[in-house]
Amino acid sequence: MTSPGDRSPPSLRVLLVDDEPLALELLRDLLARHPDVVIAGEARDGAQAAHRLNTETFDAVFLDVQMPELDGFEVLRSVAPERLPQVVFVTAFDRHAVRAFEVAAIDFLLKPYDQERLNLALDRVRQRLAEETRPRAEDQHRLLAFLNQLDQLDQLDQRRSFPDRLFLREGERTVVLPVAEIRWLEARGKKVSIHGNRRTVEVRDTLKRFEEEDLDPQHFLRVSRSAIVHVAHIAEIQPWFRGELVLLLKDGTQVSTTRGYRDRVTGLLGK
Repeated sequence: MTSPGDRSPPSLRVLLVDDEPLALELLRDLLARHPDVVIAGEARDGAQAAHRLNTETFDAVFLDVQMPELDGFEVLRSVAPERLPQVVFVTAFDRHAVRAFEVAAIDFLLKPYDQERLNLALDRVRQRLAEETRPRAEDQHRLLAFLNQLDQLDQLDQRRSFPDRLFLREGERTVVLPVAEIRWLEARGKKVSIHGNRRTVEVRDTLKRFEEEDLDPQHFLRVSRSAIVHVAHIAEIQPWFRGELVLLLKDGTQVSTTRGYRDRVTGLLGK
């Protein structure tokens, strides 16, 4: 006879959605360490994900934000609210989305994946599913409110203006550098080298600050922890080892991506 303590926990049926095979493989490996998780389906694009969510039943979905044609947010807008499972967004780059995730208490994972962070997301999913006293509609309303909030952030971003020149403090002097002349930025310890058409300026600053305050995301792309590239200066995108890419700039400079930022570059290819 089986005692109550010997019962296995109920299985957690999940759908994985990502257009990157390597990202799916890593997510599978991390989820395999949880015996109660059953990978009940996978989708490689937004249209396939929307179809599966509208026709099948899942407890949770790990949903990539950036996919060609139909992104993760558009997928959810195309699914009937009553069919939405618990959602864990997956992102490599969208700082505004991450900010909105945190404010709205929406689960998300940043690429490259981290076992500890994934475990936390799963614990939250299990907790919500176990809270029978809270109507499931509450989670749906929270998610839909989040999508509306994200729309508002996008609209603010579109109205936001960015400087056309940077005033850079280099030693005892201030250098004025037109943004259009910037080819790429490179982090070196506690300093950032801004490579322009005519000169390189080195300042004590962070890539994060430049990315969030000075550079229009429509024109500048973060491709690794240590590099931001002006999209207009990219001449070629070449495959490299272990799923990484190399960007060849028009002046011959090679800038390597890293796996955690690959989605940003492939998103650029999709555009």
